[in-house]
Amino acid sequence: MKITKFFALLGAVAFAFAACEPVNNGGDDNGQQGGTDGPERPEPTGSITLTADKTSVEIGDIVTFTVTDAENQDVTSQANIYDAELTVVENGKWTAATTGVYEFFATVGSENSNYVKISVMAEVPEIPENPEPENLAFNHRAILVDFTGVNCGYCPDMVDELIKLHGTSWVNHYNEVTNHGLASYLTDGDPARSAAATTMCNFYGGRITGLPTLIMNFNGQGINRNYNAMASTLQSYIQLDGADVGISMAVSGDSEVVYFASEIKAAKTNEYRATAWLLESDIYSPNQAGATKPEHKIYDFAIRNGLNITRSDISGEDLGTIEEGKSVEYSRGIEVTSNSWKVENCGVLVIVSAKDKNGKWEVVNSAYCPVNESKAFEFVTAE
Repeated sequence: MKITKFFALLGAVAFAFAACEPVNNGGDDNGQQGGTDGPERPEPTGSITLTADKTSVEIGDIVTFTVTDAENQDVTSQANIYDAELTVVENGKWTAATTGVYEFFATVGSENSNYVKISVMAEVPEIPENPEPENLAFNHRAILVDFTGVNCGYCPDMVDELIKLHGTSWVNHYNEVTNHGLASYLTDGDPARSAAATTMCNFYGGRITGLPTLIMNFNGQGINRNYNAMASTLQSYIQLDGADVGISMAVSGDSEVVYFASEIKAAKTNEYRATAWLLESDIYSPNQAGATKPEHKIYDFAIRNGLNITRSDISGEDLGTIEEGKSVEYSRGIEVTSNSWKVENCGVLVIVSAKDKNGKWEVVNSAYCPVNESKAFEFVTAE
C-alpha cells in the first residue's frame, strides 16, 4: 500500500498500517497457515471501540459496524471505518464479496480503535443453541499429542495404552491428536504425514525424545508409555469443577475448505487466544512397523492443517479479554491442501489458551467436532 494514500486518507493522523485484504493467515516455509508479517500497524488508543453485528458471514451478507467512545456513546457518525486496504467503509456497512478473513479498524480524530476480524465463508455452520445459558461449569478437556510414524516399531504400544486410557473416565477430559511429522521417521509411505505435523514437531522440539512421544497441551513434557501415567498427568491438570472457558461449535466442509463456527464463553475473565486444527481419522496404513493388531494400522485424529501454526508459536490468534459470562465468536475456514485427504473423515479441533504462571500460552480447554456435525457446550457432570 502507498504511504501517500495513507496520509491522504488519515490527514494528520500519523501511523503505519499493514495487512492485505483479506487478512492472510500467514505461513512459514512449510506452507502452513500462521501469523501475519509486515510493517507495524497502528496501535489502538483504547478510547474508541469498533464492534460488528456479526463476525462470521456468508458471501452477500452485510456487516454493520458501530463505534463507541469511552463512555459507551455511539460515535459512528463521527468515525471513519477502514478495511485492510484503507478503503473507507461507507455508512458503517460492508458487504461480503469473497471468502477469507478481513480486518477493519476505525478512527475518530487522532484516536484509533481495536481491530475487528470478519470471516467470510461459503457456508456458515450453525452453532447449536446453549442449552444452559446460566451454567458456567464447563467440562475441561486437555489435548494429548501423540508423536508417531509408520516406521516406528514401538508406536503400536502407545496405541494400546491410549486405547486403555480411552476405556477410563478420563476419556471425557482430553482430545487426542496424532502427529506424523518427525523428519527422521518420515517416508512417502506414511499416509498421515503433513506439513502441519512437521511444523508442530519444530515447536515441540527437544521434548520429542524419539517415537512414540506423548505430550499434553502446548508446554508439557513426554509422558511414559503407560495409561496409568497418562491418567496421572491428566489428573494433575484437569479442573473437575469446570474449565476457564467453554466451547460450542459446528463444522461443514467440501473438497477445498473445511469451515467451522465456534462460540467461546468465559467462566473466568482473562485474555485468551484460539487456534483450530484440521484432523483426519480412519487413515489406513498397511505398512505400520510393529503392527500386530488391526487397530495398529488405522491412524485417527492425524493433524492435516491448522491456523496460525509456526515453529515458534501454535497458540493461535488473540481473542482479547473475555469477561466472565461473555462470549466471542471464532469462525474460520481451513484449507484442504491435498486430494488424498478424505474430508468426510475429518473434523476440527478448537483450542483455547491463556497465559500460565510462567507467562506461556497454555491450553485452557478444547473441543472437537467432525465435519457436518455440531457440538454444544459440555458441562460438568458427576462422575
